[in-house]
Amino acid sequence: MDDLKVLELLLSEASFDDYKSAIHGRDPIKLARTAYPLERAFEVASNYVVELVGLALKELDIAPVDGPADLQRSADEEIVSQRMADELADIHRARNGLQHDYPDLRASTIYPACEQLVKLTPAFLRAYVRWLRTAGYGREE
Repeated sequence: MDDLKVLELLLSEASFDDYKSAIHGRDPIKLARTAYPLERAFEVASNYVVELVGLALKELDIAPVDGPADLQRSADEEIVSQRMADELADIHRARNGLQHDYPDLRASTIYPACEQLVKLTPAFLRAYVRWLRTAGYGREE
């Protein structure tokens, strides 16, 4: 998950105010150096999480539907906790909101969602690996 590491690095180098200024000011240099890299890394890292959930559901013979529904189903199937599924669904919705390009909404939702994704992904991966082991993956034969 290189994009998660990139996202973490970008968050350490650009504050919320830097991000907000970049998207409100519409300065092409600030957009190219601050907003767009952060948003792209966020989109890709968020997609990885949802794709992993989809793969787990397929393993359980459950057809994936969409990010929020699949995350809820992952909680129902005890792949992740309900709280984690809810938080990841909120992050996924923020990621979807990027497509609408409302600067005020972007500033208030995307940067915090990036921070939350960086914080939550390691716990998600630990839960996912635990689930894989209970499903019989990674065991010595």
